Amino acid sequence: MELKIRRRQEEETLEDLHVDIRRLAVLTFPTMEYSERERISCEYFVDALNDPDLILRVGERDPKSLDEALRIAQKVELWKKDSERRLGEGKKSKLTKDDWKMREVTGEEQKVKSLAKAYEGLKKEVEAQTKKAERDFAEYKKQADKEMDAYRRDMGRRISDLQQALKEASAASPSTPRSSVPESSSVEGPANRTSYACYGCWSREHLLRNCPKKTLVEKKAI
Repeated sequence: MELKIRRRQEEETLEDLHVDIRRLAVLTFPTMEYSERERISCEYFVDALNDPDLILRVGERDPKSLDEALRIAQKVELWKKDSERRLGEGKKSKLTKDDWKMREVTGEEQKVKSLAKAYEGLKKEVEAQTKKAERDFAEYKKQADKEMDAYRRDMGRRISDLQQALKEASAASPSTPRSSVPESSSVEGPANRTSYACYGCWSREHLLRNCPKKTLVEKKAI
């Protein structure tokens, strides 16, 4: 019968064992009353713990159901693990203290010191490299700020010179109003002579050589 030979496996939790025992009990005793099946399942669960000390301590509590047996087993196992941990810490401390001479004889102490020294050296090297990088960055930032200030001053000077040149150019060549001389070709006189293309009739519509009002002799005499 599988229920009878069921044992807790390594790394198996109490909860998993509890569920499997209940499953096997239902399959083995399907027609049995619930209370009676719980009592028998509790006995099989305690036997399946596969730890004499745990079996003894849980059995002493005389659980009446499978769920009660699980709760008792959990408490006992937790207490047992905590006791073993504390006992192991005490032994470890004592062994560490008593083994110093043995470590010196076997060379283990020298190896530990060598590793510790290498670690300290590496730590100092990392700190030195970090400080150097910080100094280099600060120097680079300082130089960059200096160059940027010089560039800004140079650009400001150039802009100022350009603005001054524009002002001087504007003052040297003021704009003049347009001439109000009428465009009529009938206006004549020496005062307006430079405003016309024809020096014979003072018309802007033709040149002197094409003037219809002057003869060839008159054109030459002009």
